Amino acid sequence: MLFTITTAGFNRESPCYKHRNYCTSVLSGAIVDDALFSVIYTLDEGDDWTDSANWAKANPNWGISVYPRQLEQALTEAKEFVHKEVEFKTKLLNVWTDTALTWINDGTWMECAELQKLDGICYGGLDLASTGDFCAFTLYWPECSAIRTWYFLPSEAAYKRKDAAGASIRQWIADGQIIATEGNVTDYNFIKAQILDLALEFEIKDIAYDRFNASQLVIDLQNEGLQMYPFGQGFISMSSPTKELERLVKDGRLKHDGNPVTRWMMGNVLLANDPAGNIKINKAKSGDKVDGPVSIVMALGTAMQDAAKEKESDFWFISL
Repeated sequence: MLFTITTAGFNRESPCYKHRNYCTSVLSGAIVDDALFSVIYTLDEGDDWTDSANWAKANPNWGISVYPRQLEQALTEAKEFVHKEVEFKTKLLNVWTDTALTWINDGTWMECAELQKLDGICYGGLDLASTGDFCAFTLYWPECSAIRTWYFLPSEAAYKRKDAAGASIRQWIADGQIIATEGNVTDYNFIKAQILDLALEFEIKDIAYDRFNASQLVIDLQNEGLQMYPFGQGFISMSSPTKELERLVKDGRLKHDGNPVTRWMMGNVLLANDPAGNIKINKAKSGDKVDGPVSIVMALGTAMQDAAKEKESDFWFISL
């Protein structure tokens, strides 16, 4: 006899979800399998997941090892942060979720579209994709909580796309929202020149880059005097700034220029979660390009790490 126990998740392509569908077919009588016994504790379709009156349905040990107070406390965070909502639904209510709806919605993002005077020190995030794809460069100003992102794409890559997104990409190129470089491969020299121009205009302290996708461009920028900071793409490095980005947007404190390319990419974002509750943008599973949001997270993360270093140095100064 084999026992299998699990809670819901968000990957509907997983063996777990396929097995669940088989179990529901057996329970409904659509499939006859006398060798399988299954029971699913979850909410009914149409139930309000925030209503505590429904929670006992998903928790057979309600009041014994699972208590209302635990879920009430978790609900507060679940209402505030979408990734916590996913965790609440899947782990505490056994409800399968759709990851396409699990991060910052378009309305909330566009409420932060507001022109800002960009003053003070800023931090960069450089996402270098493959040689024939999007590259994104973001600057983040902590003093005014503002961001701006620049996009680069080989011109031939833009015209290869025949879908609706391809038409939008070509329009964004015409509008100057994407900088198209000649040929079918990324022109790193052009990107370098653009970043150096921005360094003359703004006070860039550090630029984060993916240490596993570094190129000669990073070396060239270092040789030009810019501080390049290797930034990991795993949960440890990406989780805190991803959560902070969500918090700033939800609070209406992050300001951006309403760039339509960033808006499109924010809508493509799917999150990955690990068992410890860390999150990051899932490039492999996201609906389409997410280079802009990744570069934003990297810029924000570099600023957060620099602020942490300053606090640590202040502590040691006081101690001495």
